[in-house]
Amino acid sequence: MKENHDIKATVVGDADRRLSFEERQIDLIHVWREVNYKLWQHGVDLETRKRYVNEVKGILLRLKNSVKPDLKSRIKKAEKTLNEFAEEMESKGYWRVTRFFRKHKKNVLPLCLQEA
Repeated sequence: MKENHDIKATVVGDADRRLSFEERQIDLIHVWREVNYKLWQHGVDLETRKRYVNEVKGILLRLKNSVKPDLKSRIKKAEKTLNEFAEEMESKGYWRVTRFFRKHKKNVLPLCLQEA
């Protein structure tokens, strides 16, 4: 006999909004690719794009090996730093990057860490 189970899962993938899931996590590689692509759309040169992508990498990778006591403060700091990065992008006219982070901020920071 088949049983129904209520399973709560988080889908990990890219930023494609056509895929609709309650819990969605954009994996780090896709975050970096999105930033790079959106900067490319603005005509930003390769070296500058690398510098900005590395800045985002640094922000998000600090969370990777966080331990439970540090989680809340690290998440808050990462969110604040990402907001500052998005503001910097907007001030430079790179609105596509800013729009990406505003639309997907909740899905960029690890969902499992947001509940800590």
